[in-house]
Amino acid sequence: MSRRKRPSAIRQRIAQEAARLLAQHACTDYRSACRKAAEKLGCNDQRQLPDNREIESALQSYQQLFQAHSQPAALQDLRHRHGSRRRAGRRYERAGRDDQAG
Repeated sequence: MSRRKRPSAIRQRIAQEAARLLAQHACTDYRSACRKAAEKLGCNDQRQLPDNREIESALQSYQQLFQAHSQPAALQDLRHRHGSRRRAGRRYERAGRDDQAG
């Protein structure tokens, strides 16, 4: 049975900083958040970069600590806006088909 080594302190710190960048919308994807975090912390060793699973874990921890009250409302707002856009898109598509048929 193989045992995973504990991540190094710098690796954990990069994952935490990447999670903060993602949570605060300073970055939109894990790769760019990881690169920016490593750069900010002065880490040039690619072997020290956390994988997506480590960043996801840090992001969940960050959200539980700092966004526990605001995240559910923000998620509901995003779902509402997404649904509104989908309905508007369907209306637009139907109008386009009606114009082509007539």
